[in-house]
Amino acid sequence: MQVLHATLNDLNELIDIYYIAVKHMSDEGNLTQWRDLNEFIEDVKGYIHQDNFYVLKEENEILGFFAYIKNKDVAYDDIRGNWLNNEPYVVIHKIASKYHNRGVASNILKYVIEETKKIGIYNIKIDTHEKNISMQSFLNKHGFVNCGIISYKCNFNDLNTLRLAYQKVLK
Repeated sequence: MQVLHATLNDLNELIDIYYIAVKHMSDEGNLTQWRDLNEFIEDVKGYIHQDNFYVLKEENEILGFFAYIKNKDVAYDDIRGNWLNNEPYVVIHKIASKYHNRGVASNILKYVIEETKKIGIYNIKIDTHEKNISMQSFLNKHGFVNCGIISYKCNFNDLNTLRLAYQKVLK
């Protein structure tokens, strides 16, 4: 498996994986997260233009995608709870996998950890929807700590939605 910067040429495959992720979340009872395809496309295009969006590929097939931001996220400035520390951090957003139980998310996390350490940062932050049970389980399994709740502004409806905020301190 290899991680590459996503390009606009990947968009159709990314949309296919988006639909797989939405169905998976729906099957788990998460009926509100990632419900606007246009917002997803605009977010991904923005991440791609900033060189912050990546794909995990195996034999020319995109298995998953994620945003990896190497600077702070203003949404994380106001937390109901407490971060583990106030040190510099990277952010992961929009993790999705074409296949479940194939280690895609684990390989994404492994890549982010390695790259984050290379740039001398030792904190990763991520948030997830309160009903995204799979992601919460994944984060707990991989040593992330639930630090509280943040309010994340959704572009498509101008509403603030609450997200569970997690942090992992790298050793």
